[in-house]
Amino acid sequence: MSKRKPYNRDAGYKCSLKTPFGHAVVYDRERGGGWIDGEGRWVVAAYDRTGKNIGLLDCRTQALARQAMKDARDGYHDWIEDDDGEG
Repeated sequence: MSKRKPYNRDAGYKCSLKTPFGHAVVYDRERGGGWIDGEGRWVVAAYDRTGKNIGLLDCRTQALARQAMKDARDGYHDWIEDDDGEG
């Protein structure tokens, strides 16, 4: 595990970005990420600064998953609840 990419050893890991809330990570459920509940192949997981999982998003394509990850990095992460409980 590295400080820059702390989730890169997770099964199914594809890529990740640092975000305002922690990290957004793209996992491939067909390449080892089957441990993640979801219906789609691609899953974006959001982790807070302590490493706690705070949200999951299924995506049909890798491109959509990467875009969701970039949106989270840029502060557009309405699929994750804000501290006040509103998305």
